[in-house]
Amino acid sequence: MEEEFRTQSGEAARGPAVLITGGHGFLGQYVVWALLEEFPRAVLTILDKQGPAIDLFGLSERPEISTVLADITSYTAIESAFAGKDAVIHLAGLVTTSRKDRKSLLAVNVEGTLNILRAIAVHHVLRLVHVSSVAAVGYNGNGAQPVDEDFAFDWRIARRRKKFYMLTKHLADEAVLQRMEEGLDAVVLHPSLMFGPGDLSNSARFIRAMQQGRIAFNMPGGMSVMHVRDAAEGIRAVMKNGVRRGRYLLSGDNHTFRDINRITAEGLGVRAPRWNVPRAAGPLLYQLARFLEAASPKKIEISAEDVDNLFRFRYCDNSRALKDLQWRPSVSFPETIRETVDWLKTHGLLEE
Repeated sequence: MEEEFRTQSGEAARGPAVLITGGHGFLGQYVVWALLEEFPRAVLTILDKQGPAIDLFGLSERPEISTVLADITSYTAIESAFAGKDAVIHLAGLVTTSRKDRKSLLAVNVEGTLNILRAIAVHHVLRLVHVSSVAAVGYNGNGAQPVDEDFAFDWRIARRRKKFYMLTKHLADEAVLQRMEEGLDAVVLHPSLMFGPGDLSNSARFIRAMQQGRIAFNMPGGMSVMHVRDAAEGIRAVMKNGVRRGRYLLSGDNHTFRDINRITAEGLGVRAPRWNVPRAAGPLLYQLARFLEAASPKKIEISAEDVDNLFRFRYCDNSRALKDLQWRPSVSFPETIRETVDWLKTHGLLEE
């Protein structure tokens, strides 16, 4: 991408001016680091509502990075950050499966994305990389047929089952795709579930639960998992190779939950769950979770959507990204777990 900013003598006048929303998050910090490696002359701005929980790469000390602390749900708070930018990488979003978070999901994932698109239009930003989720592609429940970018999910299922996270990510994608039809150069990326050093929420909770023996059963579904660094490398590939339009699944290995549990237990040196929940138990457990979620004044640990997901195969086909982006996941899931476990132990976030 830097060749777009060269003088007539061939020397780089400056690197790209890139705004990264959600740049202080788990994936965001890996993306910022990858951009610094790829474009040494880049001028980077992180737009996030708060600072990093843990500064993974010492980014706060880098003079070529500026920070704007603002919430994407407020257009007036973020609009000026888009002035003079050559590209925007939109990572900011809310991840939760609780039905009690419906309004927040709509505000952040949908209205926030609309605010991003509005500011891009006002300031004539040339490129957008919209980082969505495989959740926005949907699932077919068949482990033998992974979904790809052309998969047509029946979104009535998500509405009926109140899968608000899926729905809001899908609606945000639809808004971006509409702008693409109107002429915006945009790439929509769908990373799968990410593990790796630096995650303080999703994978960290799962690994701690496995270590403490709180995962007693193997669920009958499966999903696509990957190292966060591989997801960041996919975004780097889009910027490096000048890919300006398209949709790509940045997914890793497809594993059953039984295998995910076994590999995680091996990485921790603990016993893996031995009992398997039968698929026939799915409807009953789902209805129970719905009742508990509706009856509880607080969010429950495992939502009805979580239960539903655990009975499905949410496998992905990343063939298009492998071909078009010159990208390939490089870290196996066992190695990903070992790195994550070591990092959590080093930072006192896991029992020795």
